[in-house]
Amino acid sequence: MLNAVGSRSYDKRGFYNPLNDKDGLQTHTILLLGILVFEFIVRLGKRDS
Repeated sequence: MLNAVGSRSYDKRGFYNPLNDKDGLQTHTILLLGILVFEFIVRLGKRDS
């Protein structure tokens, strides 16, 4: 039934389990780090002006 892309990241009950999806977990970590860095740069820019 779950033949969607990335279906391996869902456990038998159909709940999303990031621990089973190493690639997805890595992608989310990179995205979060990118967002944090972006926020940091924006705040520095606001403080300087």
